[in-house]
Amino acid sequence: VGGCYSRAFNERTLKKNRNQAAKLCESAGLEKLAKAVKDSKKLTLRPFFSIKTHKPGAPFRTIVEDKGTWQRNIAGYLQCHLNKLQVKDPFVIRNSNEVIEYLKNDPS
Repeated sequence: VGGCYSRAFNERTLKKNRNQAAKLCESAGLEKLAKAVKDSKKLTLRPFFSIKTHKPGAPFRTIVEDKGTWQRNIAGYLQCHLNKLQVKDPFVIRNSNEVIEYLKNDPS
């Protein structure tokens, strides 16, 4: 990440952000999550790029790695609890076969 840092995102600021996230977790009674956030070694997400050689023009694909970051701990906690919500959304499409079946059965 060394070359990607700008003046606005120095290591001191990034550590401060991580510590603030840990404090928020503690204030919410999430001590285990707060400890995981504090113990995270990496301060930032790491973008890297790959070329889609199978596509015309070989466009870039951006991949963002969160392994070892405090953001991954927060995201995992949120995902675990959000998955428990049962949302009834009439516009959810689970896969492309649902669209195909709808179009086959649509009288218009």
